[in-house]
Amino acid sequence: MNDYRLIMTGVALVAVLAAVTSVWPALDGVLVALILTAAGGAAAGYWLREAVRECRFRRDMRALDTNPSARQEVPA
Repeated sequence: MNDYRLIMTGVALVAVLAAVTSVWPALDGVLVALILTAAGGAAAGYWLREAVRECRFRRDMRALDTNPSARQEVPA
């Protein structure tokens, strides 16, 4: 529910800023840069989270490979 509120707040903020830039065009470049920076930060945060998740997964898989109790004996 909090994610929905955050997204809707962002949408409302962009709408208000769009109305302000139509009255005061000097803010347009600054606001576009801010919006693109926020989008880039969100994308970088997503990629960083996925990279950390992948590193943790690989660490856990290596731990399974080195743990002798996790190995099953194969009957000959």
